[in-house]
Amino acid sequence: MRIVFFGTAPFAVPSLEQLIAAHHTVVACVTQPDREKGRALAVTPTAVKVAAGKYGIPVFQPYTLLSDTAAQLKKTMPDLFVVIAYGQLLKADILAIPRYYAVN
Repeated sequence: MRIVFFGTAPFAVPSLEQLIAAHHTVVACVTQPDREKGRALAVTPTAVKVAAGKYGIPVFQPYTLLSDTAAQLKKTMPDLFVVIAYGQLLKADILAIPRYYAVN
């Protein structure tokens, strides 16, 4: 099954790893943009971005899910969206992209 994974927080990483361990094809991860953290305000990647990089999964980091993001997601030809601790609402045009449905 071709899956696009939406997540940001460390809480989402075990679910991403379980999808990979179950031999699903995670074609992309969508996560929040990198943010400044700590006293030094160092730009820090999200936990999902770090995990996706470890597995060589392409990462999208849009500020908002607009039509250009929808076009990129359509190109991945997903069967399913899995959404865990992403941090944005997915609108109807985004939810209509996967072949089957989206689960949260």
